[in-house]
Amino acid sequence: MNSSTLITLIKEGENSQVEFKSETISNEDLAIVMIAFLNGQGGIILLGVEDDGEISGIQAALDQKLNAISQIAQNRVKPAIIPVLDSCVIENKPIISITIEKGIQKPYYLVKNEKTLFYIRIGTTCRFLP
Repeated sequence: MNSSTLITLIKEGENSQVEFKSETISNEDLAIVMIAFLNGQGGIILLGVEDDGEISGIQAALDQKLNAISQIAQNRVKPAIIPVLDSCVIENKPIISITIEKGIQKPYYLVKNEKTLFYIRIGTTCRFLP
């Protein structure tokens, strides 16, 4: 994804198919967003962008962060997925875009404490389905 497309997405703000996340997001929370997009219409997660659209960037080595994201998609999201990962520099700060296509093996879920947890995307939030 090119920088002009990402800048446009950031200016438009979060919506039902765009989520901004700080680099410090937990593995579980990132998996939840992936799952919610998979169970809906898909979406894009911009890592290194704050909720208000401020570009905070990625401080860690990009290759390590990209590998960590791939591991989350393989080990935390069930069934496992392979997201489209890309990095770009905006305002001299690297960010990562994680493109999640609409899932074809629904429902997707997270296993936590031997419980199966399902999530969907409603507006700008990821909601737990009890």
